[in-house]
Amino acid sequence: MSLSVDAKFSVSMPSVGKGNGSTCLLLTAIAACATTIVAWGGLASLQDQFYGGDLTAGTPPSITFRYYWFHCAWNTVVCAGLVYLLWTNMLAKYRGAVVGLFAVGTLLFIQGSDHFLTLRDDKLFDTGLQRDRLNTVVAGWIMTAALNALLVLGLGWVCDC
Repeated sequence: MSLSVDAKFSVSMPSVGKGNGSTCLLLTAIAACATTIVAWGGLASLQDQFYGGDLTAGTPPSITFRYYWFHCAWNTVVCAGLVYLLWTNMLAKYRGAVVGLFAVGTLLFIQGSDHFLTLRDDKLFDTGLQRDRLNTVVAGWIMTAALNALLVLGLGWVCDC
């Protein structure tokens, strides 16, 4: 008695856009989603540390964190939308709106990175786990802002996507 199994596995990506520019935009959008995940993780660890404490003078942590969770949610939805538009070759129809949404997201993440960089001077973040958590947030915000800016430039570039 013998047993033989023939199996084939293949993954194919549909043609994205009309040129290599669309593929680069797709990869950059996926990278922007990945950096947003770093921002999510850093913010979650920082919120866990300051649950019920005072993160910024006079502002309850729940209000501060709610604002920055909005940044992450905004960017995640806009990145997912761009990936969908690129995957379905519908970017040309919505390009102006997508550029505007990413421009707003870029400014939100620049402002957020400025806020968290300012917190690095606080005595709460001198050493240890608190410093590492804050550095993760700062890294996530800066990487996301940079990739969003690249996407704004790439989407604004005149090409037949």
